[in-house]
Amino acid sequence: MIVLGPLDEQSRYLSDWDYVLLRRTLDELLSTERVKKRDVFKPLHPGTAEEWFEDAETGEIYCLVPLDERITPSWEKVDAFKLFGDVSSLQQ
Repeated sequence: MIVLGPLDEQSRYLSDWDYVLLRRTLDELLSTERVKKRDVFKPLHPGTAEEWFEDAETGEIYCLVPLDERITPSWEKVDAFKLFGDVSSLQQ
C-alpha cells in the first residue's frame, strides 16, 4: 500500500485545513515508521522551511512546505532524477 501520495492531482497547494490534516497524518506515520523524515539536500523552494518525507515502502520522497504567514503550504513529489541528474556514476 502506498502511504504517501499527491493529495490533489490538479494542485500541489494546500488549504490551511488540509495542511493541519496532513501534518497529523505525517506525525502518525512517522511514529509507526511507515514514513521517514529525510534531510533536504537541494531545496525545491529555497528560503522556506521545507521538509522531505520518504514512504518507507515505495521509497518515494515528498516535499512539504509548511504553513507560514507569507507562504501557502504545498505538498509535492520530489523528482530525484530531475533534481540531481544522473547519479549512476556515484553508485559503486
